[in-house]
Amino acid sequence: MHRLPGPKSSSWIYGNGGDVWKAESSVLQEKWIKEHGPTIVVTGPVGLKGLYTTDTKAVNHILMNTDVYQKPTAIRYGLTLFMGPGLVAVEGDKHRLQRKIMAPAFASSL
Repeated sequence: MHRLPGPKSSSWIYGNGGDVWKAESSVLQEKWIKEHGPTIVVTGPVGLKGLYTTDTKAVNHILMNTDVYQKPTAIRYGLTLFMGPGLVAVEGDKHRLQRKIMAPAFASSL
């Protein structure tokens, strides 16, 4: 991620988050994509780096390779508090098991 472009952080404490919070809807993210391209690095609180992409191939790759692209611990913790230890929050073997259990519900039957 160090080689990817992205907007400069306006705050060490808030990163780009303060700018996003103040901006109207998705105007700021759209501006960043126009300036830097479809996949950028954004700065979170206390300098933590995160990936932001609108590239559908990149999104597909990330979602299909969850063992390689795991969510940061703080994000998983927050998701678990908010939504419980479900498919969105868990990683690894737990994620694979939940996907296997839920897959039939999303399969098309003829």
